[in-house]
Amino acid sequence: LNDVGWRVFRMDLRGAGAGIRLARRFYNAACSEDVRIVVEHISAAFPDQPIAVVGFSLGGNIVLKFAGEAGARPLPSLRAIAAVAPPIDLVRCSELIARYPFYDAFFVHLLTTQVAQHQLHFPDLPGVVFPRRMILRQFDDLYTAPRWGYADALDYYRQASAFPCIPAIRVPTYILTARDDPFIAVEPFEMLQTPPNV
Repeated sequence: LNDVGWRVFRMDLRGAGAGIRLARRFYNAACSEDVRIVVEHISAAFPDQPIAVVGFSLGGNIVLKFAGEAGARPLPSLRAIAAVAPPIDLVRCSELIARYPFYDAFFVHLLTTQVAQHQLHFPDLPGVVFPRRMILRQFDDLYTAPRWGYADALDYYRQASAFPCIPAIRVPTYILTARDDPFIAVEPFEMLQTPPNV
């Protein structure tokens, strides 16, 4: 995109990448307000410039949730959204990933490693002890849900899923996913009642 003349910003989610030392809490699938704040900041820095927001995987869910919420709180500079392989129904996706122990263990290892690194930067935060063998849903029960005020992983998945937000999207939006993705459920996409701009 830089090569064709676009100005591009890459956003690390809260507590990820370079931001691990800055945020006291990790991102989750519902961090759409963080995206809004970044878009507002870019809009202020470059007034009258159109903005397109792209998200991949969990970031795709976050971007779609952001776009749906922006239907009620429009951002004049927001012109387009794209999401690639977004898990828009986190309940179904968590059930799918549990069927693939290799993928499940891979993501749990990544997340627990991030938590351990984060704890080094914020030793005053309450620590958490994870079971030796754990699935992603257990991680979200033990870590994500309590840190963000959800009752449990199921409550988090239901509230963080972009699925119910997509019909409210008012800007041109492109969603790309594969029917045979091992843990992005395709049925929610087939059930979506999308407006013509999506």
